[in-house]
Amino acid sequence: MSEKPSFLSELKRRNVYKVAVAYAVVAWLLIQIATQVFPFFDIPNWGIRLVVLLLRAHPRFKTLVEGPEPKAIYN
Repeated sequence: MSEKPSFLSELKRRNVYKVAVAYAVVAWLLIQIATQVFPFFDIPNWGIRLVVLLLRAHPRFKTLVEGPEPKAIYN
C-alpha cells in the first residue's frame, strides 16, 4: 500500500514555490522597467497597464493551454 504524498509536499518536491517566487520577482522587475521607460518613449499609460495585465494573466493562460497534470502528481 503506497502512501500518497500531501498536495503541499508535492508542490515543494516539484519546486513550484521557487518558480512562483522567481516569476513574481521577474514580473515585478519588468513592471518597474516599463513604468520608468515607457514615458520616456511617449508610450501611453495603457501600455503599462497592458504589461501588468499580461504578466498577471500569463500563469493562468499557461495552465489553460498546457492543462493540469492531475495523474502525474500521484504516480
